[in-house]
Amino acid sequence: MTKEQTRENRFSCRGKASLFLSDRKGQNAMTKRIHGQLFDISCHGASLALAQIITERRHLAYAPMESDQFNLAIVFYLDDEELILPVETKWFNKKINGEELPFRLGMEFGRPLSPEQLTKICTS
Repeated sequence: MTKEQTRENRFSCRGKASLFLSDRKGQNAMTKRIHGQLFDISCHGASLALAQIITERRHLAYAPMESDQFNLAIVFYLDDEELILPVETKWFNKKINGEELPFRLGMEFGRPLSPEQLTKICTS
């Protein structure tokens, strides 16, 4: 078995974030936001735990892969503002031991976070 290598160091982060599907241009929300908890984060991506993965009959991880209609977006809550970024699903799984937030999603950001944004997300 090979050791998994990441692009950069990931930081443990237990902040709140949400996911939603937008139109392909990212201009309009196509679904409600699904709230979750960050597990870890880097400038290029994050992993998020969710209680549910389907909203309005759309699977957040698979809908963007199966249709050119949707884009996945993440919302970070920073004090008095929101940072919304397009993301691409890199992995998805479900814990089967009855956890409150059983769905796990690994994502890559459409554009990297600045070090200042990363710090703000981890301290909010």
